[in-house]
Amino acid sequence: MTIIGDTSKLFEGFNTACDAVKSTLGAEGKLALLESEVFPGQPRVTKDGVSVARHLSESDPIKLQGLLLAKQSAVRTLVEVGDNTTTTLVLAQAMANSVSPAEFNKKVERGFETAYNETQEWLDKLAKAPDEETIKSVATVAANNDENIGSIVSEAYLKAKEVGGYVDFQDNPNSLEVKLKITEGLSLDRGMFSPACVNDQQRAVFDSSLNDRPTVVIPYIGWESYKNAVIQNFINNNYLKYNIVLILEKVGDTPAWEDKCRTVANLKGSLVVIEAPMRSEEEREQILKDIAVYTGGEVFIQGVSDKVVFGQVSKVKSDQNKTYFSYKEVGQEDRLKETVENINTALKEDITESAKKFLEYRKKLLSGVSILIDVGGLTDVERGEVYDRVDDALRAVQSVEDGWVPGGGSTFAYIHSKLNREFDNKDVQKGYNAFKEAILSPFKQICINSRRNNFEEYLKPSFETFGMGYNGSKDEVSNLIEDRILDSKKGLSSALKNAKSTAVMMLNINVISLVSMKDQVLDIQ
Repeated sequence: MTIIGDTSKLFEGFNTACDAVKSTLGAEGKLALLESEVFPGQPRVTKDGVSVARHLSESDPIKLQGLLLAKQSAVRTLVEVGDNTTTTLVLAQAMANSVSPAEFNKKVERGFETAYNETQEWLDKLAKAPDEETIKSVATVAANNDENIGSIVSEAYLKAKEVGGYVDFQDNPNSLEVKLKITEGLSLDRGMFSPACVNDQQRAVFDSSLNDRPTVVIPYIGWESYKNAVIQNFINNNYLKYNIVLILEKVGDTPAWEDKCRTVANLKGSLVVIEAPMRSEEEREQILKDIAVYTGGEVFIQGVSDKVVFGQVSKVKSDQNKTYFSYKEVGQEDRLKETVENINTALKEDITESAKKFLEYRKKLLSGVSILIDVGGLTDVERGEVYDRVDDALRAVQSVEDGWVPGGGSTFAYIHSKLNREFDNKDVQKGYNAFKEAILSPFKQICINSRRNNFEEYLKPSFETFGMGYNGSKDEVSNLIEDRILDSKKGLSSALKNAKSTAVMMLNINVISLVSMKDQVLDIQ
């Protein structure tokens, strides 16, 4: 099936996805009722934009492709910052529909690009560094204005930052409340090497707790030359009964191993590949040895080791930037204690500053803690909805480290008032003005979700004063900085980038050629 020139159905599917997701935006955003994936046939209530998108389906194959393009835009933001997926689709829809595909030429696109660059520059200028009060506010807003969850998530985040640990959370059907626990844990400043490793599609992470099998850790040297043999070795030795965390001294540039990762996944195994942190080969090798000590295994050296002695942990979670090991295995205390004591002894010696920093890094790595948020509730549906809000709040505070701005919608409205360039070329001007109008869409959608369709009267204060905007919780215009209605600069910047990229792609599509006419269900790969 090939169509040339008519993309109306593609836009119809794209707009369907955006319309479904954008109703969840803001404090007064509406809930979506979905069928639970964990308990089929049971309801799941959520405000999570990606969760809504994942449940959309289309019998028309062209409309389906539009759904998929919308989903991909949101997922890119999810992977990059873990939040602002709904904002991405609100912006993407406004941009993609701001001009017709027939009018979209290179000069219009240049106008788009110019307005986009100016908007990003203004976000950088306006962003402010976060303090403790800000972190709590961001967590509360992201948790749908639940002050209890906001307080717990911000406390967990600040405690983890203080002790050099990390924050994790879990569904606990035996509890009726949300509370904190402190456990041992190890955090690497390296994430999974490819999205091919993702097994939690909603959150774009690898999470070993989603599979009912033990999790093993294999520090490995020599992967690059033997990647095919290694994966085959895992298959031949029935390692697929495990979640496999393969930590390499160097991954290399070739993508061939990604197919092997997918092969393992298709065989019901779970494999996540991670590159060891640090710069030099010696540092990376030492970190691999420390991980082996922590997990109770041995470093496998290709051509030297005669068997794999893997370590084992209770849980591993890996995203694009970090990998977290939870709950150190019992029985390794003596070996771990001896390693830390050796580090302390070395720190007392006369060593270079760089050597000292590396030793301190190793000590912090081996002495880490995990701040665990226990998510309880009366029913599965209630816990699921609270779990999503905890997840949103945690992702929001993690993304705000790079700075915050008051209410994303009002900040974009303020920036809109600053985009006043004039161009001699009418097409460049058309693109510039179209993008300028599109960034008002989050503000307008927040008003619409609050049943305030006369958003024009609320816009003027945001145009005139940075920080003034519509507060949906109060149903009035107020100082959003004083009200602590804040957004992550990083999240808004990512949403803007991915929305623009998707919109430009949509407007440039002219040929649609599909092989299959079968119904497909939207799924995040």
